[in-house]
Amino acid sequence: MATGDQLQKAARWCAAEFKKRHKKNEHASFLASKLLEEASTRFELGDFGVEGWATSDGRTGVSYLNFGDTYAASLIVRTTAQQASFRYSPGGWGGYA
Repeated sequence: MATGDQLQKAARWCAAEFKKRHKKNEHASFLASKLLEEASTRFELGDFGVEGWATSDGRTGVSYLNFGDTYAASLIVRTTAQQASFRYSPGGWGGYA
């Protein structure tokens, strides 16, 4: 299970990488999910993969690293078409659902 320190470092890394790699005509959610996967490996977070959901129109969404418990600390990203906001969530992703 990842520590809060690991998740905070991973969130900062994801945000920095997003700024470097995002292409103007690419929906932010694709890169954001890929960065969560990369952070999982890079920081050895021990999660079960990336999960998430989007609004019915596909314009906004939430993705997170699944640690097997809705309320376990996690790394979460909220996306719109062109933006991504990565954050460490000590209370898990349950509050977003």
